[in-house]
Amino acid sequence: MGKIEGGHKPIVNALAKLPGSWVDNLPTVLLADRISVQESTGYSPYQMITGQNPVLPIELALPTWQTLPFRQVRTRDGLLA
Repeated sequence: MGKIEGGHKPIVNALAKLPGSWVDNLPTVLLADRISVQESTGYSPYQMITGQNPVLPIELALPTWQTLPFRQVRTRDGLLA
């Protein structure tokens, strides 16, 4: 098995474990693969390409230090407000 095919193995394994159509599950599996830190580099593929930490979908609904404007949040209480 070549390097490219070997890189797809975790994606294929994840799709095989999930119920339902692989077509429906592919976007979720790709997101998980692209934001997961790789042992070989210590970074996720997303971080390697963008130089930033990924914003998770839940962070778009709930405020976090990463998604709120830094200048507006100065304390823990300000984040929780």
